[in-house]
This record gives sequence, structure tokens and C-alpha cells, in this order.
Amino acid sequence: MKKFPKSLYPMALKAFRMCAPPILPIKVRRCRITGAGQCTLIYDRKKPVRFEIKLNSLLPPVSLVDCLIHEWAHALSWGSNHPSFEDHGPEWGISYATLYRILEEMPQ
Repeated sequence: MKKFPKSLYPMALKAFRMCAPPILPIKVRRCRITGAGQCTLIYDRKKPVRFEIKLNSLLPPVSLVDCLIHEWAHALSWGSNHPSFEDHGPEWGISYATLYRILEEMPQ
């Protein structure tokens, strides 16, 4: 797997928002959490309203983009039906590959 430089993170975030938006709005933030990252479907009155991705602020720069790809793939594969899909099932794998391809095809 290719390791991406830290400078690619803002470009990746912008590319994902433009080329692979989930069906709901998505908020991404860096903060201190246990583990590398997490994706959560946020509800308001039992209705899904947005995704929230938290990336560990202590991640080394080379891991930041990899983690973003992983968590964004959850948002794409879950749709608004989480937890009816597997966390790392076929839908997630397809989403992950799509995001990775977007970055591979970006001009450097």
C-alpha cells in the first residue's frame, strides 16, 4: 500500500468531497481519540443527519491519509442504513478502492 505524504491530506479531503460524497453531509476533524480513527452516523430524533469522522491528532503524517480513506469508505458504504451493512464487507472494500483510485489519479 502506498504511503501518502502529509501535504496530500487537504487535497485528499477536497477530492473526496468533490468526487465521492456520501449521501449525507460529512464532518471531518482531528482530535485525541483511542485508535486511529472512527466514523459515526449522527442521528437527530432517530433520523440520520450526517457522518462524523474523527482522526487521531497524534497520527504520524504518513498514516493520516490512509486513515481518512478508511473512515471515508465507511461513510460511503454505510449510506444511511448503518448498522445493516458489515463494517468491512464488500461494499466497504469497493468504496475503499474507489477512494484510493481517486488519489492515485490525482496530479502530484
